[in-house]
Amino acid sequence: MSDTIRKEDEKKRSLSRKLVVLIIIIIVSIPSALTGLLYYQVSSVQLSFELLVEEENQFEDLLPFIIDLARAYLGDISGILQYFLGGIEGKERDISIRLHFTNPTFLYLNIKHLSAQFFIEDEYVFDMTINDLYVPSGKTVYKDVILTDIKNEQEIEHFLQLVSHASSSHGGEVKVCLSGNAKAHLFFFTMGIPFSVEQYYLMGEGFLNFVSARWTDSWGNTISTISKNTKVNIEVLMENPTRTQTIIESIGVRIIRDVPLWFDEEISWDSKSVTVKANFREKIIFSFTPTRSSTYHFDVYINEEKIYTQAEPERLRVTE
Repeated sequence: MSDTIRKEDEKKRSLSRKLVVLIIIIIVSIPSALTGLLYYQVSSVQLSFELLVEEENQFEDLLPFIIDLARAYLGDISGILQYFLGGIEGKERDISIRLHFTNPTFLYLNIKHLSAQFFIEDEYVFDMTINDLYVPSGKTVYKDVILTDIKNEQEIEHFLQLVSHASSSHGGEVKVCLSGNAKAHLFFFTMGIPFSVEQYYLMGEGFLNFVSARWTDSWGNTISTISKNTKVNIEVLMENPTRTQTIIESIGVRIIRDVPLWFDEEISWDSKSVTVKANFREKIIFSFTPTRSSTYHFDVYINEEKIYTQAEPERLRVTE
């Protein structure tokens, strides 16, 4: 009987120990799991931005003229007129950054407080704080940061130059980064999480850069003279300077015969749709067979906008 009681006590103690271990595991694992989820959410945020510039008042340029007229014909009413026009003289435009926060995860993102540094092309621009950022699953939320509230005119000008230079150097693409600390909340759990979000943002439509163009033979050698009725090629080299975008554009070539002391004669026009991968160069080949002895040159177009005219020394001489 005593053995039976002892065995039952041992089973109860064993069960109690297992229960304690299970509770400890749960206590330890839940915060770890929530921490992992919070880190996953914050690090998965997709970031992009756009510049917002307040439009200048349409009467701004006319204001001095209106004031002079008022002084000439209405005397002291000019001051009243200027008051009702809103005191346009000396008014500054507001420049803002609209940050786009996209949550691609399956859970809502709830950030109570975010403090971070904003970078353009790895160059520090400014510090920023955002409170109560809530982004539902699969949604995008916008937050505006008014630069004129946190930066002086010289610093804003530097920021605009950074954006302009990056866009022109990389086919309209700008690298943006937000790095700092987010106080994120999930269910009943709140935790500060360091993060760094980096995105390549396209300002408008991406574009290809023209690199070079030349006359070539069938083997790809540069030529300057051929006999008539011989097939030649025009090789146009285009570059996609972006780092993440595939760009599709129409490349056209107009072939022209030089006519001394008169208007040049257009011989042919051809265009091709070109797809160029990010950070890649693409050769586009156009064929042409001249039937008359003369001098020929070509113009290159991107989306029907002329971007290159062949110079005199590089033109093709066609002989009999």
